[in-house]
Amino acid sequence: MKPSRIHEIKDTMAGQKGWIVRNESEFHDLQKQLPDSENSLIVQEIVPGPESNISLHCAYLDAEGRPRQSFTGRKLRRYPPGFGSASMVISEIGEEAREISERFLTAIGFHGIAASEFKRDPRDGQLKLIEINPRPSLWFGITSEAGKHLALAAYQELGAGSRTVPDGDQRTGVGWRFGIRDMYSSYFYRMTPEFILPPPDITPFNSASPIVDAVQCADDPKPARFERRKAARAVVKRLFGAGSAAGEVLAK
Repeated sequence: MKPSRIHEIKDTMAGQKGWIVRNESEFHDLQKQLPDSENSLIVQEIVPGPESNISLHCAYLDAEGRPRQSFTGRKLRRYPPGFGSASMVISEIGEEAREISERFLTAIGFHGIAASEFKRDPRDGQLKLIEINPRPSLWFGITSEAGKHLALAAYQELGAGSRTVPDGDQRTGVGWRFGIRDMYSSYFYRMTPEFILPPPDITPFNSASPIVDAVQCADDPKPARFERRKAARAVVKRLFGAGSAAGEVLAK
């Protein structure tokens, strides 16, 4: 379960994206924890199986609804673990996810960049749709390294470019990692064997090449530096509480 307006109470959720509710009693306990202003919750079924069962598809659909620069891959790990954003992704061919996603987006007349997420359900072997984001997603850094240029295709169709970007074959085996977040998720799975989802299979990442980092870049170190400071502030806040002297010093 998660709040319908998560941005309004995000500071009270200790980094969580939602809550696992197994029965009616746990639901009533959750209600007692929520602020009075939060009276609308979203309920989602948990698709069993590891995070590495999550298939990804993204594409740019032009003004006539034709998919261009179509990319497929797989999430291997997330932050926060289980129900967060990607922290580790691998590029691979996923024809089933691509076909379902493009068929749906074309049918509704979508125009623009879209990122679809599915999870393979071990109970029936089917891909279950998790969500479709009508925008570039956090892990889009992997797409250009894999030879797919969605944002450039959209930019050029707006008239900003002089020629259409070629749409070639996708490069598979490219890895993407949000280093500092993925370190936490890796540690979490080692230390939390009773978690509701089993540890993901990250074997494909071991042979990934190249590996793209979400924020680390040799010629622009500031994003990685900021992310480290942000993570340190979050740790201090949870250990000592918001507004603590330690947190104020670190914030400066």
